[in-house]
Amino acid sequence: MDISLPDYFKKRKDHLQEVCKAYALNKPSFINKRRTDQFMINRKYGLIWCNIFKAASSTWLWNFNSLAGYSETELIANRNAPLNLARAKYKRPSVSEVDEARSALPHSITFIIVRHPFSRLISGYRDKILSQKSYYRPLAAKMLRSHPELKDQHPSDWTNQIPTKGLPVPTFAQFVQYIIDQRKKRRPINEHWIPMNDFCTPCLNNFDIIAKVETLEEDTNYIVYKTGVENIIKSQVLNRANGKSTTDVTEYYICQLTNQQFLDLVDLYKYDIELFDYDIHKYANCTNPNKTV
Repeated sequence: MDISLPDYFKKRKDHLQEVCKAYALNKPSFINKRRTDQFMINRKYGLIWCNIFKAASSTWLWNFNSLAGYSETELIANRNAPLNLARAKYKRPSVSEVDEARSALPHSITFIIVRHPFSRLISGYRDKILSQKSYYRPLAAKMLRSHPELKDQHPSDWTNQIPTKGLPVPTFAQFVQYIIDQRKKRRPINEHWIPMNDFCTPCLNNFDIIAKVETLEEDTNYIVYKTGVENIIKSQVLNRANGKSTTDVTEYYICQLTNQQFLDLVDLYKYDIELFDYDIHKYANCTNPNKTV
């Protein structure tokens, strides 16, 4: 659907379409297939969203669950399993079901929320690995085993970042190198740090709105008031990081990497960086030129 958008939304969409065309990402292929399995469709209110983890996903899962009729009491009681609640109401749609919904709901808004790929990566590391979440301990153990030589690649205050659970924790360098290795071996990457382009294929899904975590309040307000759900959705941001925000510590973590790791990370998130117009130059000169992986 064509909707009247504020200029900054138009600029984001125009920029994305230019980059899509430049890399032929707007053309389906064997390795560039349109994905809709992460979509949620609320037909009553005309909201169609592709959920990207670590990009305001907790906030918008709460919103979609509220729109589905769950009470605040139910949502609080199930705060640790919002996705399970959501999927009980919103099944994973096929490509044809997404297209049908867009056609059948003339006033619908299809949107995606993105985030600087480095901030999103670090958010995933802090929330899933550094915090020693029990579900992620086997993965953390793999990261430790894969690159024991990187266990000392960290700043002097490293121990101040580790929770007091007494468990070994992969350094950020070990975490990043494991992900880089998985990509090079063409193995699946965890949903919390998989490139956003791979997850929601924005060049093939033609989103009405590209919202950003960096301007979340303004972008959310536009979506909420445009669809008339302001009396149902509360203005709130869930799952904030403990201590300093991820934005505040992004440079701290990126600067722990070697030059080669940084370049590999840029290559991994190349499309995310370019499609969503994120700057990485401020990190380019802080990595360590004297270390090698």
